This record gives sequence, C-alpha cells and structure tokens, in this order.
Amino acid sequence: MAKLIYVVGRNALGKDTVGRLEAVADALTPDHIASTSQTLVQVEGKLGLAISGFSPLVTVQARNVLLGLVLDAAKDNWSTAEHAAIDGNYAIFRDFPEAFELLSDCVASRTIWYYFDDDVLIASTSQRAIVKYLGNFVFDARVIPWVLSSGSLGPELSWDARVKKVPNNTRLSLDKSGWRLSRDTRKTPFRLNDANPSDQKDALRKQIACSIKDLAALDFERWALSLSGGYDSRSILLFLHQTIGVPTSLKAITYVMRGRAEEEGTDGKLAQALARLFGIEHQYLEKDTAAMPVARLIDRFLFCGEGRIDHFRGYLDGMESWRDLHNSATQGLIRGDMGFGQRHVRTEREVRGTVGSLLAADFRNVPRILGKHATAGQVLSQELGRQPDETLQTWRDRLMHHFRLSSVTAALADVKYPYLEQISPLLSEKILTVVRTLPDNARANKALFRQIVAEFDVDIPVASKGTGQSLRRLLRQPEFHTYLRQQLAQPYVETALGADLTKAILSEFRAGKGFGRLLSLWGLQGMVYSALDLFSAQGRARLRSPRLDGHILAFRAIVVAKMHRNLSNDDFSF
Repeated sequence: MAKLIYVVGRNALGKDTVGRLEAVADALTPDHIASTSQTLVQVEGKLGLAISGFSPLVTVQARNVLLGLVLDAAKDNWSTAEHAAIDGNYAIFRDFPEAFELLSDCVASRTIWYYFDDDVLIASTSQRAIVKYLGNFVFDARVIPWVLSSGSLGPELSWDARVKKVPNNTRLSLDKSGWRLSRDTRKTPFRLNDANPSDQKDALRKQIACSIKDLAALDFERWALSLSGGYDSRSILLFLHQTIGVPTSLKAITYVMRGRAEEEGTDGKLAQALARLFGIEHQYLEKDTAAMPVARLIDRFLFCGEGRIDHFRGYLDGMESWRDLHNSATQGLIRGDMGFGQRHVRTEREVRGTVGSLLAADFRNVPRILGKHATAGQVLSQELGRQPDETLQTWRDRLMHHFRLSSVTAALADVKYPYLEQISPLLSEKILTVVRTLPDNARANKALFRQIVAEFDVDIPVASKGTGQSLRRLLRQPEFHTYLRQQLAQPYVETALGADLTKAILSEFRAGKGFGRLLSLWGLQGMVYSALDLFSAQGRARLRSPRLDGHILAFRAIVVAKMHRNLSNDDFSF
C-alpha cells in the first residue's frame, strides 16, 4: 500500500520541499484508486518524508519508518536495535543525531533505492519518486541487455544511472557531520554442516514455526493469505494452525484464470478445499477479466511496477482485483515466497534460467541483435558468479537467495505496493540461514521442506497442474501482436534504443510468426551466421543455444522505451 521517499539535506531543506514531496506522493497513486488513499508528508529542518498510501500497517516512530514486518525479538525496538538482530521482511529508515540509516532485510524483499551527492541523500522504495524529486532523468543504457535477455533490470541497476540499490542484508549509513556514506553488508554463506538429516529437519521445522508464530502480532482483520494448492502457502496455514491457531478473521484469496477455478487438480480447487478445512473465508480473484485496451493494461502495469519486471501475464485484469482489495478492509497480503530450493539443473545456463538471470550470451540471436549494446558489461558480479568447487545445485540456490528474491520477487511485490502491503514470513533470515546449511539433495525440489509439510498429513493433494498461459503465447494473440507491431514503429522506441537496435528487434519480431519464422531460421542471413559460427567452438555453442522469441523481445524493448519516455517526461498517463 505504501511507497516512501525520504530526503536528508546537508543543510536545511528549501521552502518548496513540502510541495515537491506532495507532488511525488500524488504521482505514485494509480488513477483508479479512490480518494480514501492517504498521504503523509513531514518536513522539519534537514529532513523531509512523504509516504504515499499511508495506512495503519506503516509504522512511524518519531522520524523512523518501518515498511513491512519485523519478526522475533526486535519487533518492539527495530528503531534502535543492531541490524543483525532484526529479522523479517522490511525496509527501514532510521534517523539519529549523527547518522541516518537505511536497512534492508536478508534478501532485500522490499527494495530501497538511493541518490547521494554533496548536498542531499534521497532514499525511496520507488525509483520514479527519486527521479521526479530531482526533476530530471539520466538513462542508464546498461539496463538494455538485462531487460531484453532476462526481463528484469538485473542484480543492481536502475533506470537512472545516478540511482543505486541497497543490497540485501545491508545497513547503509550516512555520517551527517562528515557527509560520507558507508555500507555494512552481512553475509551468511552456503556452508554445509555435518548434522544428521533428522536434526536438519528439526532445525528447519523449528525456525519455520518460530516465524509463523510471530505473525500473531498481525491484526488479521486487515490481512489476507494468498493461498494456492502448492506447498508454500499451504505451509503457512498449517503452521498457523499448529502454533497460534488459524484466526477466524483471516481470509484466503486465490488468483485463477477465468472459468477455470473449479478444475480438478488446480490451485483454485485445492485452495478452496484447504480454506474450508480450516474454517476461513475464501475468495477467487480472476486475473484475466479486464475489459480495457491492451495499451491501458500494459501502461498501468508499468506504472505500478515501474518496469522492473516483465511478468505481465499475471496482471491481465488491469490491476482491478488489487484495486478491489485496496478498497476493502484488506490492507495486507501474506505470501508464501520461499527459498527452500529449486528444480535439478544440469548446466550453468539452466541455473541462470531457473533464477531469471539469463544473459544475452545465453541466446543464439540476442548478441547479434544487441550489436554495440552486447558489450555493455552484462555479467554477473564475481560474488554472484559460480565459485570454485561450487556445485550447480548450490549455485542455483545461492542465486535464488541473492539474485531472484531481491531482483525478481521484490520487483513483483513493487507491482502490488500501490494497493496493499505484503509480507513473506518464509523469507525470514533464521529460516534461510538453516537452508544454507543443507546438502544439495535436501534442497533439490524443496525436498526437506516438502517432507515437513507432508508430515501434517492433510488429506488434500498438492496441485498437479496450472491454469496460466505463457507470456510467449499471450503476446502472440492478435490484439497483443497488433499492439507490439504498432508500438515498435513509434518514434519513442528509436529514441530510447537507437535506430540499429530498433530495426533489429523489429526484424526479429516480424520473423517470429508463421512462414517468416522459417525464413528467419533458414534465410540468407541466418545461413551466413551459421557458416561463420561453425569455425569456432564459441560459435558452435551459440548454435546449440535457443533463440529468444521475437514477441518477447519486442515486448521487453517496449518496456525499456516506455520507461525511458515516461521517466524523461514524467508522463505516466494512461
């Protein structure tokens, strides 16, 4: 529900600060939210604060702000506690006489962005808020290969070259007297312990129970559980039942495709059965029911999520269901996001694909399409890269914790924050610390976690099939295909991407359907590239790599171009 901007001046802030902060807060509110949405603005001396969508779920103590949830011992003293003692899902902003601090949780589940120069520190949960407050935009072209290949901004970049991201598990501190920033990042490595499997299971079960028990501090009248038919959200319901009892005021919601809620073996059907078993209200929300033009759907999605992620297919209702939740008594969502492990992988490319960090070089056609942008330094940092003697399975889950949760999962949370709060108790540091001590076979396909959930012996099966459609299939529908074709011809796309890249993307898009696809694969250009590639090992490897679909490439290019245009002009009208 809330997005925040905090301004710290080296000297007293100007008289226009209140008006500037009010304008920023107003600009972050979606067009279809009722006037009941609240804004908090405070300016005093060298400090200015604005919270768009302020609600009782946002904690403000003096000039300290907590967005999210603090678990365990520090829940009552988060504004003064040592960072290492604060567990939960949060973005924390703290002011002291000599310092100002930004604190992220162990996976940066709620992203904090910041800008710093000789006169001011601006910190926000919104990139756009910082750009709007500054009054100008400096595009960072390094995001282009990241967005085109992975659909995200990558591990650390923002749209504006001056705006930085606070890493996970970090305290960023401003020394007010010396006007210097320092950064303290705490690291919990993946390090196998020698405990026997039974003790490992007990340790993981104990920490899950502790985190779920801490939810007792919530006012469940204001919170809903996002419930599916899988293991993750089910575990929250089961551990609630075991620790504090399932509150009768808790409501469960399940997102389904239109007309498919009652299909056997799907999330909708099984989530309803779970809710009925524990005696709580359950509601279906259809996510593909919007009666509005494609352009409006996409523009609203980009407005809410600021273009950080391309996972558009989950928001085909035009954010109407989120608006409805916002206008109801529900102000927060409990989710089952987790880091217990992923599917088995066989190659480094599969690792990157599993966590959403595919590089341009992972595709046969993208380096050629990118041209000069392919040399923009798109690499995983040494810290995120595979370490000597690290198994693929360990690297996969380490990237899950240190890349996907902070760059993909957090970006998806951003889409919802204009409407309601969100917490994911399974991402507590005490749980993930145990996970990082487990052997590969205990993390593969969440094996140990699934054993723990299965021990509850609930006679409701786990969902065996999904009801969604892929982004690729969605974008090939006539109305989306027409939209992409029309947008690629607009001048703003070439302004953002340049003529050569725009032309290459348009060519790939045109070749992405029907007979044109066959010509693209076997046409003259492809034959020349293939012949040249055969003379090098690198070329042969590239030929074995998949092609990035032309429709997905076009959609991602339009995301880049629209964000470039909108941030340049602060034009998010739709």
